Amino acid sequence: MRIVSFSLVVPYPGIPHAGGEYYRRHLRALGALGHDVTVVAPDSALNRVGLARREDPGRVILVGGDLSPGMRAVDRVAALVAPHWLPPSSRRGLRRSDEVGDAVRDADFVEAHWEEMAFLLRRAAAPRPTALFAHDVPLQRELRWLRAARAQRAMTKIVWRVWRVLIVALTQPASFRSADVVVVLSDKDAGQVRRAARRSRVAAIDPPLWDPAEHHDPLLEGREAPRAAHAVFVAAFDRRENVEAAEWLLDEVWPAVRAALPEATLSLVGAHPPDSLSRRAVEGTGVTVTGYVPDLDTVYRTATAAVVPLHSGAGVKFKTIDALLRGLPVVATTVGAEGIAADDGRVPFPVTDEPQAFAAAVILALATAPTAGLETAEWARVRYSTERYTRRLVELIPELGRRTAP
Repeated sequence: MRIVSFSLVVPYPGIPHAGGEYYRRHLRALGALGHDVTVVAPDSALNRVGLARREDPGRVILVGGDLSPGMRAVDRVAALVAPHWLPPSSRRGLRRSDEVGDAVRDADFVEAHWEEMAFLLRRAAAPRPTALFAHDVPLQRELRWLRAARAQRAMTKIVWRVWRVLIVALTQPASFRSADVVVVLSDKDAGQVRRAARRSRVAAIDPPLWDPAEHHDPLLEGREAPRAAHAVFVAAFDRRENVEAAEWLLDEVWPAVRAALPEATLSLVGAHPPDSLSRRAVEGTGVTVTGYVPDLDTVYRTATAAVVPLHSGAGVKFKTIDALLRGLPVVATTVGAEGIAADDGRVPFPVTDEPQAFAAAVILALATAPTAGLETAEWARVRYSTERYTRRLVELIPELGRRTAP
């Protein structure tokens, strides 16, 4: 089957972007099903890097935006009025591209990843089936940011967040209605989409984060002896919710952990850490800010436990699943654990939003035997395997089980 896949990013091995990693594995699943996929993405410096490093030799179309002075002015206004949209200059370029139009006309199936790309599905008229893969639900994220602004009693932030909530609430339903089916990554997100756009067909699927071909080692094989009481928080620190989570961890939780375990250490691992985190990681706190690390397997092999202290954001947190897959004890907030549960609804690790309880759970996790997370890891490796994802993908979108001649 010929598939056109609209995406914000061009994925490649090692991409420091959780959604990009999920999309990379999604494309591999489509390839395993025998489909011919054309990726369409905005032309940007990051996507040109992705084009050079990608593992799949399939076709990629990068589309530049309209860079006229008038459109640049429109982009500046749109960044204030509708900041969750793709810039109008990029939208215009993608809509008007003859190469994209030809690819869509030849396609048997059209999908879009991220809500920002949903507008392109309207170009794929029936009888082609369409799908929107909503990596998260923007309104949920905006509402959490609004609650945070209210807690801070920051009036300027509150006014700005109220505006964003209203804009997203008004525009989001049209995005969800643009596709024949909306695919999300948790049952909770499915409920959010159904409430936002009642006519949408919605399906939940667990992301494919474990592939034996890439993670061929058995549990704990080759794992280095971890440093005593070493915790890690892995996140992209160019995202505000991750920075706020790290600051909460350092200010509200870590002092209690160090008081109980003076030898305890913490690594904040991820690209683009701001100076505010480095200033907090002063001598004597046991905290290290590493910046970008190309091989997270090494990070996890030397860790005793993983923490996910998020209080805002939306969608399933891949960083939580990554730690579970590697057999590490995990401590998370409610947001950090969102969408991750066994079939009986049980969450297989401590979850709390209260700083003292979080610290107590981290202290216990750091004192846990190295093999304590093996049972949870085995469960996670089945639930989040590429094999299960591929099977579920065909169950949810039967068209993807068919193969037609190119």
